[in-house]
Amino acid sequence: MDKKWYRKTHLYKKLFAFDGYRIDDAGRYLADRGYQNVRLVKKVELSVLGFRQSVLEGGVNNCSLCSITRVVQYAAEKKGTYNTTLKNMYWDIKSYAAKHGYSDNRGTPFYRIKSVFKYALMSNGIKGRRIITRPSFFDVNKYVCDILDNEMPLLINLAFGYYANHTVTCIGYERYEVIKNNRRTTRLFLRVIDGWNEGESLFDWDSFRKSLSLGIGTFTIIV
Repeated sequence: MDKKWYRKTHLYKKLFAFDGYRIDDAGRYLADRGYQNVRLVKKVELSVLGFRQSVLEGGVNNCSLCSITRVVQYAAEKKGTYNTTLKNMYWDIKSYAAKHGYSDNRGTPFYRIKSVFKYALMSNGIKGRRIITRPSFFDVNKYVCDILDNEMPLLINLAFGYYANHTVTCIGYERYEVIKNNRRTTRLFLRVIDGWNEGESLFDWDSFRKSLSLGIGTFTIIV
């Protein structure tokens, strides 16, 4: 979904916004916030196409369709069934989605993402896989990190914040061990492609989950 005017208002920023989006260097980000002994303990990053949404179609709310296209292209290429072009894949997915609630103005209803994703997999030769959706306050290790460890990207749809009512493609994560206030803990950053910007960036998942946004959203994954 495109950025909305209300995200620029003072009240919205005060309630839901934080500065943990579009991070290039998580180690520096943590150090700047008073964390000490910052140590990267694990990093996973998948090679998924990081194109802007407008590359496939501009001026429409196609974030979910583009995220699905990215993941399916990755999965089909990995399986050896990728035998089309990216744009043809996208338009085929959009044609199906349009019959199941998608509109250029509203985008894809969150409750239809799963069925559109399933169709896209099946039509690109990826059979025998299930699509499941889980609320994003579920175990992020089980429903995000474990999936990425098995070399499969996923979709994240969030309700609030910079990515409010927007679907991003999660392609990796970085986990850090840190010390703050004499307490040792870990911090998790998700690597996402948001479709508004070229390429990818890190997202401070732990801070987002603890903010007033409460990490409300969904994970849509292939199992």
